[in-house]
Amino acid sequence: MLSYLLLSNSVVVNTHGQTFNLTSEDPRFRKVIRILKKDLPEVDQETALLLLMKPKDKPLPDRFKVLRGGIVMFDGERLHPTLEGRFNQSRSLGLPLEPFKNFITNLSKNPTPSARTSLYKFLEHNGHPITRSGCFIAYKSVRDNLTDWHTGKIDNSPGTVVSMPRDNVVEDPETTCASGLHVAAWVYAKDFGKGDKQVILEIEVDPRDVVSVPNDYDGTKMRVCRYRAIGPCKELNIKLIELQVKARKGAKSGKPKAAKAKPIRKRSATKRAVKSLSKKKKSSSRRK
Repeated sequence: MLSYLLLSNSVVVNTHGQTFNLTSEDPRFRKVIRILKKDLPEVDQETALLLLMKPKDKPLPDRFKVLRGGIVMFDGERLHPTLEGRFNQSRSLGLPLEPFKNFITNLSKNPTPSARTSLYKFLEHNGHPITRSGCFIAYKSVRDNLTDWHTGKIDNSPGTVVSMPRDNVVEDPETTCASGLHVAAWVYAKDFGKGDKQVILEIEVDPRDVVSVPNDYDGTKMRVCRYRAIGPCKELNIKLIELQVKARKGAKSGKPKAAKAKPIRKRSATKRAVKSLSKKKKSSSRRK
């Protein structure tokens, strides 16, 4: 059913459950008015309006090419399925595509072939976000004072860059626990630590700094030589991550996707850390 409201400088159109509001400054405004004024069957008007309002694909970044069937090529080579699926999804939603180009460029600078390959397996868990600069977000369990569990000396305060010589990080993926800076998928990080004294941090990692993804943990943790601590994972992010985890488990088992997330345990220290940081910011702004 088609309905519309024509105002002095705008038009509101509702068709097939979708509502479009265009001002007279919109280049499509006059075309919509012409369609509505034409003596056409309603079904033809609806089809014409939906085609007009359909989002147009953004131009592809250079070096990308999309073939029939959603096959995505970069410099003549097909993207890994994990990245290809995300690229097509982002393109259909009209989201920026430059992050994918930056990610591939960063990954190509990683000197460890096995790390370049196994990183995709890690990214499959929780759908780790890719940032505009071509990095990705992982997670890390730390003490409630934001230091590491192993030594208690590595500071992970928001904005801190932690690094170590790459040669000191164990490359062999068959070696489970070994030297290196450790980050993980949510499913691994949330269970690593000591109850209410645990804080889960969001961590930004450049693909070039990934050294190894141990085989024993199904690609849920990795060793890197450098990362940047973003800050404690916020409550909303935690709920969204938990929903993603359940949806992926349901997809693998063939069960329906869960509609709601259950209460999340082991987060009191994370919440305290978030509140503490916000208080510090407020007191700092008052002093200014």
